[in-house]
Amino acid sequence: MKKIDMDEAKAWISQAVILHAHDLVKACAQRFQVDTVTATAVIDELVLIGVITREESAGRVEFAPASNLTIMHSYSLPLHGAERIWLHDFAPFLKPDITDARLALIHEAFDAVADNASHYSHGSTLHIIVEQSLNNIEMTFQDNGMGIYKRMALACPGQDTATGILNAYITAHRNCALNRLAPQFDYVQIESNGLCFPEQPGDDSLEEMYAQGTTVVLALTLNHDIN
Repeated sequence: MKKIDMDEAKAWISQAVILHAHDLVKACAQRFQVDTVTATAVIDELVLIGVITREESAGRVEFAPASNLTIMHSYSLPLHGAERIWLHDFAPFLKPDITDARLALIHEAFDAVADNASHYSHGSTLHIIVEQSLNNIEMTFQDNGMGIYKRMALACPGQDTATGILNAYITAHRNCALNRLAPQFDYVQIESNGLCFPEQPGDDSLEEMYAQGTTVVLALTLNHDIN
């Protein structure tokens, strides 16, 4: 019997549960080319681990995203427009309890980081993960390119720490998206070329883990005002 990879199921379910709230088992069977018994087992497992919820009313079953929502996609670089990806693959599937101000900030940051990876990473792949809980949203961007710190270091000779490189780069590019948007997020982490910002001294494993490519993480609490 053909099995369904749970990681693939989790990536697929974030959108499918919105589009197929009343026929999710059928949609799962069609998507993964399995029988309904196998599809039902996978849907039951996703309910059990809290990825989706299931309610029954008047004999009709309805599925919905659970309190924690994860949307994952991978793209070939260069992208054909970060704006199109945001509008098609992410924005329609976020839970609706986000204010307009926060959503505009999230949207702008998404476009800026994805476009940077597309235009400047010189990589071939970009993985994007958006995770939304009741009070938080976190976006992770991972490319396999040359790495933002390598590019920044070339532009800022004489700097040899993550903080020094990043601060020198931002000072020289005061209008860059990173400079404008990062202070509005509650958490920003950039990991690339063996360096982290903010720096994490003493963690030698980072040098090997992020020797190539860049990982950018932006997190925003959803229960306070945006300036």
